[in-house]
Amino acid sequence: MLTEEKYFNFLIKQQKMLTEEIKKAIKEQIRLSKIAHEKQEIRDELDEKSKNLIILGLSKLKEKYPDIESKFSQKETSVEAMRWLLNVFINKSEEYVYISERMKEIPEFREDKALQDELGKANYEYFNAVYKLNKQIENDRKRFFTKEYIERMDQYADNGVLLYFLETPDIDILDDELTESFLIDTYLFNDSLNLRVMLDRYVNMPNPSPIMGRKGEDIIISINLLNEGCYRAAARNIFALLESEHKRCADAFEGYFTKKKNIEKVMKEQKR
Repeated sequence: MLTEEKYFNFLIKQQKMLTEEIKKAIKEQIRLSKIAHEKQEIRDELDEKSKNLIILGLSKLKEKYPDIESKFSQKETSVEAMRWLLNVFINKSEEYVYISERMKEIPEFREDKALQDELGKANYEYFNAVYKLNKQIENDRKRFFTKEYIERMDQYADNGVLLYFLETPDIDILDDELTESFLIDTYLFNDSLNLRVMLDRYVNMPNPSPIMGRKGEDIIISINLLNEGCYRAAARNIFALLESEHKRCADAFEGYFTKKKNIEKVMKEQKR
């Protein structure tokens, strides 16, 4: 059992890992992270406004033209629906002409169209800020993570303890006295305080989308289940969250690598 003395000794060792150079790197990561979150808030606010305009506009469109719903795609996934929409737009099909002409009559669609330039700029600034943050973290990892440290992280992963979220070497995993089970106990100590801190960015997101809001609630429920000793129920919740994220990533990258190869092939042929 993890005692308070052992836990605080662990925290003291963590503090010793933070050299002045690492502290400086963390400060810069925090600065870039703050910028990224500010840009995200602006982007999300505009995105939410756009979605609300589309929902209201679509409601008015269906009310004015009851037959128009039959013109829309009835696809099982959002990826398939997007492909249908792009095909309709590119080929300027009969459905596209019919729908677009009637959309021009709805003020919410006109307002949303005027909003798109601002939303596009906000998207660019957000992703640019995220890129700078990730690049900084990548560079810091190359500077501070030694070969031995990375190998020990891999050993921990083989035993089911994933530490790849670390942005600087905050934990002295090269200390032979630090076992995987002891490290897990430090995250569960005092009603999972360390675990709550680690997941705080996902739980306390400012103005989260409905999806992220639900995920934050599920994380809190999972931690509470851990504290109550309901490990199987907690595990089911966590695995459901992981499966959801895996599906979203799979949908986002569906066909990406095939298209990338085709584009690279075309570019090579053009150079010849």
